[in-house]
Amino acid sequence: MNLSTPIPYSFESSRKIKGALIIVLTFVFLAVIEYTATAQIRPAATVNSKGVVQLPSDKPLATHYEFDLSNQNIGNSSQLTEFLSCRSGSDYFVRANPETNKVILILDQSQHPDWTVDRWNQHLQSKTTEKSFKK
Repeated sequence: MNLSTPIPYSFESSRKIKGALIIVLTFVFLAVIEYTATAQIRPAATVNSKGVVQLPSDKPLATHYEFDLSNQNIGNSSQLTEFLSCRSGSDYFVRANPETNKVILILDQSQHPDWTVDRWNQHLQSKTTEKSFKK
C-alpha cells in the first residue's frame, strides 16, 4: 500500500458516522441528566419511636424526603410493607429500599399548594397516629 495514496472519501459513510455519533452523544447526554436528577441529595426526614414521620422544619419544603428505618425494628419485607402502608396517604406516598432500610417520602404538593413544612408535619402526624401499627 502506498502511503501517499489518498483514502477514498465517501459522503455516505461520513453521513453514517455523523448519525451514529449523534445517537451516541444523545444517549450520553440523557444518561448524565438521569444521573444528575437521581443523585440529588434529599432532605432527611425523621421517624420517632412511634413511627411518626416528621420533616425538618429548619429547611425549605421539598417534594422528596428520605428517612431511615433502622431504629424501627422491622425484620422482614412483610413488616416493612405493613409499616409503610400505615404511612401512605392520598396526598403523599412512600417508596422503600429494603436492602438499605431507607424510605423516600414523596409529597403531592399540588393538592395543598399553600401548606408549609409545619402544616405537612401536622398532617403526617395525624395520619400516622390514626392508623395503628403493631410491632
